[in-house]
Amino acid sequence: MDISYRQIAKIHDSASLTLWRALRISDARPVLLKTGGHSNDDTSETIRNEAELLSSVAGDNIVGFLGTDDSDSNPRLILDDPGGMPLADCFAAGPPDIDTFLCIALQAAQALEKVHAAGIVHGGINPENFLYHPERRQIKLLGFATATFVPKYRQPFDSPARLAASLPYVSPEQTGRMNRSVDYRTDFYSLGVTFYELATGQLPFVSDDPLEIVHAHLAVVPPDPITLNAEIPATISRIIMKLMSKTAEERYQSAAGLRRDLERCASEWRQQRQIGSFPLGRDDRSTRLQIPQELYGREQDVAALLSIFADVAEGATTLLLISGYSGVGKSSLVHEMYRPITERRGFFLEGKFEQYRRDIPFFAWIQALDGFVQLLLRCPEQELAQWRQALQIALSANGRVMTDLLPTLELVIGPQPPVPDLNG
Repeated sequence: MDISYRQIAKIHDSASLTLWRALRISDARPVLLKTGGHSNDDTSETIRNEAELLSSVAGDNIVGFLGTDDSDSNPRLILDDPGGMPLADCFAAGPPDIDTFLCIALQAAQALEKVHAAGIVHGGINPENFLYHPERRQIKLLGFATATFVPKYRQPFDSPARLAASLPYVSPEQTGRMNRSVDYRTDFYSLGVTFYELATGQLPFVSDDPLEIVHAHLAVVPPDPITLNAEIPATISRIIMKLMSKTAEERYQSAAGLRRDLERCASEWRQQRQIGSFPLGRDDRSTRLQIPQELYGREQDVAALLSIFADVAEGATTLLLISGYSGVGKSSLVHEMYRPITERRGFFLEGKFEQYRRDIPFFAWIQALDGFVQLLLRCPEQELAQWRQALQIALSANGRVMTDLLPTLELVIGPQPPVPDLNG
């Protein structure tokens, strides 16, 4: 039995990892331990990835990395313990005063500045991943489980568990319903949601239905923070709303630009107890070449797709074929439908007939339908029961035909009776 550390208190539980406050026995040093529920390849890989990232970045507002421990079957990430508690637990009684808010916001911007300068996208900014020490008024950023180096971060979350855990804070592009890749500006959106909650005492979007929250991130503009808390200066409210812009191009383009605006707010508040109006982002200069992620010259094609989809959404049945040589952008064009389909609470399913998978009949259909089953399995039980009944009625005696083709469907409709054997 390993007795190198004495666990003192559990700080945070996620889908697969737990953060503990502990004491290192050898030198009585307070540490944070991040452990998995049990040893498996995914947990070990997550901890190794987080260790690699944390060893590449350091700063006053980033939790210190001490190493990893593989002495037993449960790998652990060892971090310095700065004290304090998750920011999510610190202001349950009400929003902080403006001095405290600006102090926290400035440190958060400084932490992101260091992270982005190291070429890292955090990808999981939320109040659970900031430790706040009330006496020192100091925050530390942690929780790099979903982080990655920028060149690798081109896709939205591939893990439903990770997405669900952070759903109130994910950016529109992180939902995977926006035909846009994910870059470091996703952190600004999540930081904006964190500031919104901190300043108003409530999240911008709340629902028991995950699809409704996804839709809100994509299409709904939340109430201005100043309408929920009249104590918030209008300029701070504008900063929060800029951070939460739906498209990355409309947000801050650098953490340094955000920091400078917050520094001006803090200076004016200290001197005058008020903050004047000024143009946001005046000193916002991105250090990276960012090409806008837009389709060019396809306005008529997109308009045609949207028109046909509007008819289908009203009950029409349509087969639409799009042809063209390989590489001309057929997939990019079709993916422009991600957002409008999600806004109408529809499902976007896709499959591809691949040159080297011709040995599997109906390969693209299996891909698309398997995606549909995966979406159903994330639904609440009440909604899943409605789908189960509808599918059982529609498939009738042919359910086994479909579960043989698509084994995951059995998780939705249950085992199906065999169908009669047919001779030649």
